[in-house]
Amino acid sequence: MKLTEYQAKRLIAQRGVAVPEGKVAITSEEICGIAEGIGYPVVLKAQVTFGGRGKAGGIVRAADERELRRAADAMLGMNLQTAQTGENGCRVEQVLVEKALEHDKELYVSLTVDRNRAGIILMASKRGGVDIEQALADDPEHLCTIFINPLLGLRAFHLRRICFHLELAGEVAASFSELLIGLYELMTRNDLLLLEINPLALDERGGFTALDAKIEIDDNGLFRFPLKEQLEKECTPFGANYVKLGGVVGTMANGAGLAMATIDMVDRLGLSAANFLDVGGGADSRSIAQCLSLVLANQRVKILFINIFGGILRCDLFAAAMVKAARELNLAVPVVVRMEGLNRDAGVEILRNSEFPISFVADLSQAAERLTDMAVRI
Repeated sequence: MKLTEYQAKRLIAQRGVAVPEGKVAITSEEICGIAEGIGYPVVLKAQVTFGGRGKAGGIVRAADERELRRAADAMLGMNLQTAQTGENGCRVEQVLVEKALEHDKELYVSLTVDRNRAGIILMASKRGGVDIEQALADDPEHLCTIFINPLLGLRAFHLRRICFHLELAGEVAASFSELLIGLYELMTRNDLLLLEINPLALDERGGFTALDAKIEIDDNGLFRFPLKEQLEKECTPFGANYVKLGGVVGTMANGAGLAMATIDMVDRLGLSAANFLDVGGGADSRSIAQCLSLVLANQRVKILFINIFGGILRCDLFAAAMVKAARELNLAVPVVVRMEGLNRDAGVEILRNSEFPISFVADLSQAAERLTDMAVRI
């Protein structure tokens, strides 16, 4: 799992790495409120898991409220296209508002897993910031690369070599070494595949601040993280699996594979899923109500897409439970339902006779058309 910038910074801050003051917002009003609280100038950063945001308009500096509102209106909801997103791009749903900091120097630091040698690669450079890949390709001598045997760990001679390469000495070198020790512990104790800080700012007082951060977690290590939002992975008491995401289309499916396919379909439409939710094969009316409540508790959800295959869970039982849950929760968002399998016709009839805005579609093509049409009106 790749984290967004604010999530990555939250993790490294727990290891004592300084990060700029800032908060995440999902509306222009929230952005302006955060900026007023931390003071101008500020930097707006689109929260996506792809690189190359700066050149694509995903990072903007604002010196006052007028510039801020213009940037916020342009960034929220934009389809950000970078070299990593491809032609489809990525819709911006969240923006990180941070205090713009002055600094003297920008460095580059990263830790990655070397699968071929079963170790960790530590890299550092005196050059950081935009176009770091091209800069290091043009002049690779600026990059110091160290292989770390995980059985031996990060050693003092590794730190000395890095500091010598970066031309750091005295208290600055000691501070940087402590920073690397913290990052290495974070990497190894939390099953990270990548930890990158670029740029790592060095100010005139010798202090380091992570202006940007990227983290990728091995999916098998997600259980270690009690964080909310995109890191939250709840296994509910009634057997469902739920992960909150950042989009506006709530999803429900029975089966992990079907749930993933549902999210993929939503993404291919240029929309964004609000969650992953596998209700499980043995769901009953109570658990379906709890699942629906879990999805609708997310105020970002504007549309609900339900994709059910009737096998262990019969379509008519699901439909009846769905309508009952909708009454209990005063369902207000439009719902698109696609069902196939056991007792499908009976399930469809139950949904069509309900008083709620539930639309039944026969296949995924119709589902795509209906969701796209609904998205235009929200």
